[in-house]
Amino acid sequence: MSSNRFENKVVIITGAGTGIGKATALRVAREGGTVVVANRSDAGANTVEEIKALGGEALFVRSDVSVEADCKNIVDQTLAAYGKIDCLYNNSAITGDNADVTEYDPILFQKVIQTNLNGQFYMLHYALPHMKSGASVLNCSSLHGIFIGMANDAAYSASKHAIVGMTKSVAKEVGHRNIRVNAICPGPIPTPTMNRYEKLLSDDVEMLQSLIASGTALGRYGTPEEVAAFACFLLSDEASFITGTAHVIDGGYSATK
Repeated sequence: MSSNRFENKVVIITGAGTGIGKATALRVAREGGTVVVANRSDAGANTVEEIKALGGEALFVRSDVSVEADCKNIVDQTLAAYGKIDCLYNNSAITGDNADVTEYDPILFQKVIQTNLNGQFYMLHYALPHMKSGASVLNCSSLHGIFIGMANDAAYSASKHAIVGMTKSVAKEVGHRNIRVNAICPGPIPTPTMNRYEKLLSDDVEMLQSLIASGTALGRYGTPEEVAAFACFLLSDEASFITGTAHVIDGGYSATK
């Protein structure tokens, strides 16, 4: 692993207060990057404090990606502070409800789509005009956005499938500018979002986690740091001929199905 892959690069990461987003932000900082941490809560400020404790440079922008104006503000504040955008990692997402589509709350359905899909569109819309040759984008989809659907959460599955399609389309649009756009599709990773959904699915979360882990080829959950390692590769110049693709990182969960 190069220790300076992100030297002189400015990297925006949404949802970087916890989980995969935070792990990626810390890794980018360790590899020399300047990180713009976009997050709804003070957890984003905590990530920035950790980066600065490492001797890195970071900026916290409080934002909700489901709000178009907030996404524009992330881009505006990044440009005001650092003058450029080299990488964008669209990581923010929410889960929906555990309900049959005939009983799913239409308002909640729209909220999930607005956050998971529209939020990524807003960030692409406002950031890409300022990104130059050699820049890269990574959109966070899901294992449930490429191989399988998730019963009783049509909104989440729909949003994550749509992200893969959008990724391919945008990669075609900006390839002539030498800008790459890829998607990452994580499987079971212990994050606050995953834990909230597990609690919706079962009163016995430990049993559910054991069942999910046993469904992977490796027999375990992955870690945010393992996903961050792959995310940083795709964002970096080392992946210079990879674009328009969706990459699964799921410990072999899909291989066992």
